[in-house]
Amino acid sequence: MKFLKITLPVAVFLLFFTQISKTVYSQYKNGDDVTITGEVVDANCYMQDGSEATGSGHKDCAVTCAKGGAPLAILTKDGTLYYPIAPMGKNPNDKLMDYIASNVEVKGKFYSQGSSNLGIKITSVKKTD
Repeated sequence: MKFLKITLPVAVFLLFFTQISKTVYSQYKNGDDVTITGEVVDANCYMQDGSEATGSGHKDCAVTCAKGGAPLAILTKDGTLYYPIAPMGKNPNDKLMDYIASNVEVKGKFYSQGSSNLGIKITSVKKTD
């Protein structure tokens, strides 16, 4: 009985989480034109510190980290991170550097490898603040 009390909630959680990630993942196909809105964040700090690594109070740190090679990403309201994709030899952060800690609308092509590695080949960025 103890096994069932512990296993059942874990199984329900995993099923729920899997369905949510499938919904985001299956919403687009590789190469689809997309428009993503969210905040440009330093993904390295965001993964470690969560919401403490967002907003104007974290801008200076995010700029320093991005200049040092940390990846930038667009953080949507639902908590999804979209990473910029660039051609070989180009820095993926370049198109987002001027928008760190700002809310933006980004247009481009969607790409994914698995359910949690989401990318966008950016064609345009505009500030929405």
